Amino acid sequence: MLTRLLTEPNTALISEQTASRLGLNIEDDLTIDTDHGKHWLKIIGLLSPNNAVSEQVLSRLIITDIATAQEVLEMFGRLSSIEVLAAAENDFTKVSVFELNEKSRQGFIFKHQTDDKLWNRFEQQQTVIVTEPYAYHHGVKIGDKIRLQTDWGSESFEVLGIYADYSGDQGHLAMSRRNYQYYWPDLGYSGIGVYAKDGVDLQQLENQINKLLTGEQSVKSDQAIYQASMEVFEQTFMITETLRWLSAAIAFVGVFSALMALQFERTRQLGILRAIGITSRQLTVLITGETGLMGLVAGLIAIPVGYIVAYMLIFVIYQRSFGWTMAFHFNSGVIFQGLALALIAATLAGILPALKMAQTKPAEALRSE
Repeated sequence: MLTRLLTEPNTALISEQTASRLGLNIEDDLTIDTDHGKHWLKIIGLLSPNNAVSEQVLSRLIITDIATAQEVLEMFGRLSSIEVLAAAENDFTKVSVFELNEKSRQGFIFKHQTDDKLWNRFEQQQTVIVTEPYAYHHGVKIGDKIRLQTDWGSESFEVLGIYADYSGDQGHLAMSRRNYQYYWPDLGYSGIGVYAKDGVDLQQLENQINKLLTGEQSVKSDQAIYQASMEVFEQTFMITETLRWLSAAIAFVGVFSALMALQFERTRQLGILRAIGITSRQLTVLITGETGLMGLVAGLIAIPVGYIVAYMLIFVIYQRSFGWTMAFHFNSGVIFQGLALALIAATLAGILPALKMAQTKPAEALRSE
């Protein structure tokens, strides 16, 4: 196929997706309409992409020899090569380089099952691991090949795994330092992890390390980093917590108002019960019990509905918006809090009608409409 491409004029290769979109097969003619007129190229082969990145590139690519390209573009003697840029908006792929030990490897939370061979292959073979946002936005799966432009030319790296990362919505690749040093110049370290022995005073160790650093360098313990991260998260989700309590208050008022209105509409029915001998105390227990039971049933129905909404939020909306998902946990405390909210709101909604009916004479209640 390549021999024919280089020796036979006006021939070209296109991707299978492009051929399917245009309704073309091998040996069909592809019409190229340029500013200089129309040209016809014979399709002599179809290219099959092995991942989403190559599929995106090949969908906009026509491969032909230099002579044919010069004729189509009317650039005779002025075209020696054609360069194709795969990136549409961003010409660079962010790569994080790691030199890991057993403890630091525990910081990676993979989105799939892994085995002991993963880290050995990560260090010894031409491989990378990618963040969840990168995998989502680029359609990358485990086993796919990602081509990177190195100082030795274009090289392919196999994707070994996909791990959780919330540092950005576009994602990046992670590569071993051994692989990086082989293909690119060593630019040093941007960060170093220090592991203290059990019982060591962390503040004293931090002060000792600070004495060895320059003014542009700093050291922070994992506790300080964790505390700073939690402060950022708390500030970020403060509005979410406010909205949660606001929605709970609105739900409380809604349940309270609806059930209270329902009981007032039953004034005549409750008057009949009073007329046949039910005491005020029994009627009060009946009304509050009914409204409390309705609130409890509503709370029980809301549990699966709430979890469905949460699942859609995490695995659909978050993923489409940011490229990442979060762990889905069952929190019994939140469940009991929702049930208690529904039960209390419904019970309180029945107290006022119950008190009013206890003070209303049966005759007056029977006359009401």
